[in-house]
Order: sequence, then structure tokens, then C-alpha cells
Amino acid sequence: AAAAGKRVYGLETIAEQVGAMESMSQELQITMLRDAVAQHDQVDQIIEQLITAYLRRDLKALESNSNAAMQDGDDRVAEMFTTEVVDRRNYRMLVRMQPRLREGNAFIAVGALHLPGDNGLLNLLRNKGYRVSPVY
Repeated sequence: AAAAGKRVYGLETIAEQVGAMESMSQELQITMLRDAVAQHDQVDQIIEQLITAYLRRDLKALESNSNAAMQDGDDRVAEMFTTEVVDRRNYRMLVRMQPRLREGNAFIAVGALHLPGDNGLLNLLRNKGYRVSPVY
């Protein structure tokens, strides 16, 4: 977009993205790392399921697969991940994208896990009165 002379804005900074993880206690960060190591042999399968759901445009399956992947680990990590890494960032991005949406003709890109669910960006935008529909 920048190369084409389009204005490019960020919905969050790198520091904010990293801060989502840093907001977790050191104990939870270590637990999350241990959970990730314990699931190492399942990572390829988990990623494949997420990609398949994404390519099918099946946001419910994407959310469900992501949640299922965290079920084998510590419940506190899954809750903190959802709250800090997904939900809290969704609200921040929602606020920051609205000026661009009001300007019109905006293209906004976010990670797929920020789309589904009650606190997902699609639902948050609908609750703000925006009409949201898929583009194929």
C-alpha cells in the first residue's frame, strides 16, 4: 500500500503487541512456555486445522480450534491469552479503526483470531452500528 502511495496506519504499536504478553506474570509466561513445549508435537496439526478453517472462511471453527488447542494447557494461561492477547487488543483496534472507517474507502487487515466471537471485531463493529459482510 505504501509503495502505491496509499496512506498506511497502524492499529497498535509493536510495544503494545508485546505488552499484551508482558502483562502476564512471569509465572504465567513460564507456564505458557511449558505448555507450548508440551504441545510441540501437535503444533503442525494445530496450525493445519487453523489454516483449513481460515481458508474455508469458517470463523467459528477457527475460534473453536484455537480454544481447543489451549485446552491441554493451564486454564489460567488460556484465560489470560484470550483476555490480553485477543479481547483487550480487539477493543483497542476497534477504537483506532473508527476514524479510518469514517473517512471511508478503508482497507483494514487484522489477524484472523481477532474476527470471531462476542468480543471479536466483527461483533464489536456490528454493535457500533456498522454493517459487516464478507468479501469473496
